[in-house]
Amino acid sequence: MPVDNPVPPEVAYTLYIIIASIIIVCDVPFIVMIFWNRSQKELVIVGFMCIADTAHAIAFLVSGAIRLWIALNHEGGNSITNTQCIRYYFPVIFLYSYQLMGAATLVVSIDRFIAVMKPVYYRTLSNAFSFYIMAGVILYVSIIALLFIYIVQTGPALPSSPNCFTSESYTPEIWRYMLFFRMSTLIVSSLLYLPISWRIYKMANALKRGASSDNYSRKIIKTTRTIGFTVAAEFVFVVIPDIFLNFNPFGLARYQVIWYICGVSKGAINVLLVTLQHDEIFKLLNRKFRRLSKQPTATTVLTSSNVRSERNLGAF
Repeated sequence: MPVDNPVPPEVAYTLYIIIASIIIVCDVPFIVMIFWNRSQKELVIVGFMCIADTAHAIAFLVSGAIRLWIALNHEGGNSITNTQCIRYYFPVIFLYSYQLMGAATLVVSIDRFIAVMKPVYYRTLSNAFSFYIMAGVILYVSIIALLFIYIVQTGPALPSSPNCFTSESYTPEIWRYMLFFRMSTLIVSSLLYLPISWRIYKMANALKRGASSDNYSRKIIKTTRTIGFTVAAEFVFVVIPDIFLNFNPFGLARYQVIWYICGVSKGAINVLLVTLQHDEIFKLLNRKFRRLSKQPTATTVLTSSNVRSERNLGAF
């Protein structure tokens, strides 16, 4: 971490561990609920975003724990090479999560673009459509990740601190790719939502005038607005902090702990936004809660022999 960072490393890494753990606890049940209950394809795509957020949180949790141990044992002054950083695994998870966060958001925006521009065609698509897209993105990210790991492991070793920051674990070119891939895909996703927003505005006006009474249109509008909030959250909590961290306007990079926390906290914000705005999620939660509340409580039945046995325990 930079010398002028105002937050002590021990405090920063502890915060990373706590917040990453909270994100994982929030995201994992949400992901299981979406995929286990065979939700509509729009939610499957959102679940894909949550998978990316969870992977990022796991990397934060593991890296925070390892770096905290290094800081507490005063081993930060040692020097290793970037090829040795792979043994910690979290640089590999970061390699995936940086790409997945951007790619998943872009896929969601493209999905919404198709839904509002070609609603009749979109209605014919099954849930398999979402899974095929997810599989394609994961395949692409995996190929790139394996290629980069091969380049690092077979190329010349570069010096790295024991903390194995992502920028140190890979070559400068790979790090720039990771950073700008995430930023560019998130920016494109945000820009893509401009025509999407205009389209749902026109659809909403048509519904108000009575020119259309299609319930499917209402569903598209509500879902698209909800996902729009998550895309906006990606821009605010990921893109803007990335700009602060890497271009350092007005010296804001020194508050890197805040910006990193913003990036990882976005996972919980996405879950909150979708849960509050989407009826299907509320229905699923209500069903799960009712099942739990209706489960019969266990009772203990004491027979006369049990009572006699308990009375005679003192004889042993």
